[in-house]
Amino acid sequence: PAFYVDAVNGDDENDGTTPSTAFASFDKVLDSTGVVYLMSDIDFNKNLSISGVINLKGYQNRAYTLNGNGNGFDVNAPQFMIGGKNAQDTLVFVDSWVRDVYAGILDIYGDVEFTATTESYENCIRSYGFLNVYGTRFHDIDLDDCSLIRSGEMACNINGISVDNCTADECLMYIPFKNDKCVIDSCSFTNCTAESILCLAAMPSVQPTVFEVSNIAMTNDTMYYAIEVSYGCVVNMTNVNIERNHVYGGAAITNEYGSLFNMHSGSISHNVFEEGSVVGNYAYGRFVMYGGTIEDNICTEMVPVVNYGGIMELRGGRM
Repeated sequence: PAFYVDAVNGDDENDGTTPSTAFASFDKVLDSTGVVYLMSDIDFNKNLSISGVINLKGYQNRAYTLNGNGNGFDVNAPQFMIGGKNAQDTLVFVDSWVRDVYAGILDIYGDVEFTATTESYENCIRSYGFLNVYGTRFHDIDLDDCSLIRSGEMACNINGISVDNCTADECLMYIPFKNDKCVIDSCSFTNCTAESILCLAAMPSVQPTVFEVSNIAMTNDTMYYAIEVSYGCVVNMTNVNIERNHVYGGAAITNEYGSLFNMHSGSISHNVFEEGSVVGNYAYGRFVMYGGTIEDNICTEMVPVVNYGGIMELRGGRM
């Protein structure tokens, strides 16, 4: 079934099942099951708890804004989808967030945006279950002690996102993981400031936690770490380009606490490291370079590569 929400022309006395009988408020569809079409921008001033299995879309592929005024969506349902695999509509979340507290499946597909006009105190996307994010854009967000994306312990696929002009006290993306594989592919980070752009951490698990990280671009960012890896992960990095950034005190890549970092291709070049190094490998970490290039970086106070209590292997590429 389909339901329609039109804050301009709708009426909560309607049944909400056709465009001409749309509801006026989003509250009317929180426990519905089916596709929910927005027919106007919506504005809300409280957290909305979703208990129905909903696919949220824009009506007739139009662009609509969900202005949360610092509030967001708490998902208490087995599955919640925003957009669709072939969606062409644009849903823009302003000063709002989506949090899956059910530990179900959270899918975000298509041309979806998150932005903010005030400082944010909540993760834009928080999942305790399975997370799939495809094609989402984050821009102009100032995060206080939170992240753009924070995953849970289940399978995680992040593909085709772009991040522009965002700042974070901690990590822009924090992916603690417990399952067998997490895929992060085709993502860009430009003009961002954070302690870490991408933080990958394993959680206690019977089988190894594997992160496939590929086709990533980080440009004109300011960070302590570009990619931070810890607690027994296995990271396979392919075509990741970290170029023309400012790194203060940390490293472009830091690998520690028994993690294995495999660099297969990509470039770490033309960065400025202020009291930091290009690669830092610590505490039983193992860094293996099979390909790619690490060159033309400026390290003002430390050596480019630091290995303390770990293993580093150069099997290919150029350093």
